[in-house]
Amino acid sequence: MDNKIRLYNDIDLLSFNSEDDRLNIEGYACHYGVPNLNNEIVFKESYNTFFDAYNQKKVVPILNFDHDNNRQIGSIDDISSDSTGLYVKAHINKNIPWCRDWLIPNIEMGDIKSYSTEMIVIGGYDGIKRNDDGTYVVLNGLLTAVAVVQHPADYRSEFTVKNFLESLPKIDNTPKSKWFLF
Repeated sequence: MDNKIRLYNDIDLLSFNSEDDRLNIEGYACHYGVPNLNNEIVFKESYNTFFDAYNQKKVVPILNFDHDNNRQIGSIDDISSDSTGLYVKAHINKNIPWCRDWLIPNIEMGDIKSYSTEMIVIGGYDGIKRNDDGTYVVLNGLLTAVAVVQHPADYRSEFTVKNFLESLPKIDNTPKSKWFLF
């Protein structure tokens, strides 16, 4: 089972650059301090490890469609962080026939307008804080992909922190500081 955290937000700005045969998209891929529909919360500090690696060009997340790594649709041009959230500038390749004929027209019409993030949570149980209100805070994550998605988060989704934690063995000697893929 592919367990990954997925946080959804709308793509805010669109522009088309015909010289480069690409559609530029940008917007917040996640907002800080706000639970998504899966009750997952990230803060600016949640991405410290990611930005350390990203700024050293050790990791560059991919851009895909609906979290399908076999459907890379373009590239991420820049990722930044401010007090609001994680801001992503990316582009979709018009030379991919499927993107040109279906995805780009649906984005331009506003029918597809959401980003989603995928991350590796570093530290297993130590990388997540479970709150009394049922929310989960990601303490330390490494962004691996940003997806253009058709559907926003659904509380019944199998790709949640809650389901991952429930699937872990209930043993007291769980290794610390081990990477778990959500």
